[in-house]
Amino acid sequence: MKLSLFRQLLILIILAMLSSCSVHPIPDNEMPELDFLVEEANRDLELYSSTGYGNSYKNSEILTLLIKVKSDYPIHFPMDYGTRIFIYKEEQWIEIQNNMVYPTVEQYGGENILPPSEDNILKEGFFQAVPYYTDLEKALPVRLIIVGNIIENGRITDELSVGYFDFVLNP
Repeated sequence: MKLSLFRQLLILIILAMLSSCSVHPIPDNEMPELDFLVEEANRDLELYSSTGYGNSYKNSEILTLLIKVKSDYPIHFPMDYGTRIFIYKEEQWIEIQNNMVYPTVEQYGGENILPPSEDNILKEGFFQAVPYYTDLEKALPVRLIIVGNIIENGRITDELSVGYFDFVLNP
């Protein structure tokens, strides 16, 4: 059976798109070496894209994520949300820049606290980051991590609350 020229071109375009979108995935339970276990991450927090367009973003463009607090307790964050961004390249984690400029506590006018989503009229908070990797030549998987502290009985505790979001960073 002979395919029309249009169908042949369409198949070639689809195959090219599929091959260009393939990115080496982050292995399960793989996490940069930090002060918490991977099993603890995303327990109290859920991060997800505010656009609903999936998980592919361009290098050095603003990434806006929504934060849902699943804990029964509020969470205190530093003004930069304790953000750390890691690219997964050649089977290792490399920390990359976050070029987002965050306000100081004085500029913000108070502490950066998110209540549990059940108690929050808006149901979620949001934050922004600007992931930047100088040597990005092809799409690579990235893990963005935020870290805050649980507030219990009105006091900031040492108990960490960690959330992460995986996405693909494109040149």
